[in-house]
Amino acid sequence: MEESAKTKKEIKEEKKREANRKAAAENMQKKQAARFDENGKVITSYDKKVEKRKKEAKQDKRNEFILKICAAVILTVIAAGLVFSVGRKTHERFGTAVTVNGEKIGRVEYDFYYNMSVNNFLNTYGAYASYFGLDTEKDFAKQTYQGDETWDDYFNDGAVTMIKQTKALSAEADKNSFEYDVTGDYDDFNKSIEDAASEEGTRLSVYYKDAFGQYASKNKIEKYVKQYLRATAYYENYSKNITFTDSEKKEYYEANKDTYDVIDYRYLEVSDVEKANEMLNLVTDSDSFKSLCTQYAADDVKSEYTSSDKSLVTGTSKSGVAGGTDVASWLFASGRAEGDKTVITTSSDPAKTYVVYFIKRYTTDAQNTIMEDNMKNEKSEEYLEEIIKNMEAVSGTVKLYEAAE
Repeated sequence: MEESAKTKKEIKEEKKREANRKAAAENMQKKQAARFDENGKVITSYDKKVEKRKKEAKQDKRNEFILKICAAVILTVIAAGLVFSVGRKTHERFGTAVTVNGEKIGRVEYDFYYNMSVNNFLNTYGAYASYFGLDTEKDFAKQTYQGDETWDDYFNDGAVTMIKQTKALSAEADKNSFEYDVTGDYDDFNKSIEDAASEEGTRLSVYYKDAFGQYASKNKIEKYVKQYLRATAYYENYSKNITFTDSEKKEYYEANKDTYDVIDYRYLEVSDVEKANEMLNLVTDSDSFKSLCTQYAADDVKSEYTSSDKSLVTGTSKSGVAGGTDVASWLFASGRAEGDKTVITTSSDPAKTYVVYFIKRYTTDAQNTIMEDNMKNEKSEEYLEEIIKNMEAVSGTVKLYEAAE
């Protein structure tokens, strides 16, 4: 009887597991079917966004990671060893994958940019990709990125965005008679490919396919690589030559001074609020703070404050303040003056108590350089968004599908 009951239980569990597997399979079939319209065309996430915007009239922020072209050229991706084989297969080699601004983009070119989209993401986030919910060992089309969008949708978006950017920048380079010889960059690119293939023990022809698509080869992607390299060079040249007036720099600084100012201050973690307040009352200047640290520091670290000026912090930005945001907020508060002092008990868990002494706030040449570089980057991004904002992307006739694992 006991063995019979156990068998029935196992049968019941097996039926339950089978039902779950069947439901999962049906759900996946529905998702796969949703990728195509009634004419067999790929329904990209661009099509979905257009429809969604018509209905909801609001901006989709799904492409925040890929709104700008990668500042580092493709060589960085290859040299970093982050070339990723997408493993995409097709049953149709020829035809139009997508039409961008009236230009038909074929399968080889589209695959080049799709893989670039993947490689740029991995080059940026590398081992942290899993934190975004991406498993690089599994089919992108079977992993949810956001809502009903998959990671395959995300990288398709990235490919179309990069195509738009490259075409728009190429047109701008032509319009502005931009002269640039890509020979050196292209030769370096090919050398990097050859070295990477050799290091992996892979035939060069196979490496090109793994890195840039099923139908890729050195000759087939040459035109697209050179166009990309020239477009990137033009974009970098445009950014480098942006200039700002003194008033523009001042206005930007005033709006972002907490980001670019640095400070000098002293701080000490104290065991309890009572001792912290006792020390605070004895602090009269920076030197007295230093001396008192040897008395109020925890026993196990007292020697560190005796042998060095450990409480002093110089030239740190707001994001680098020891003690966290509570301490940083006080130090960078408007009107903070030299000699200001306080006791701060943080809101963190566990809470910590600090005695803090403010010395001074200022800017450095290095911070000013960073600020101007950021101003150029923002201006460049605005320019890039402007030149692609009216470019349309329409799905083509090439029907894509994921290979079985």
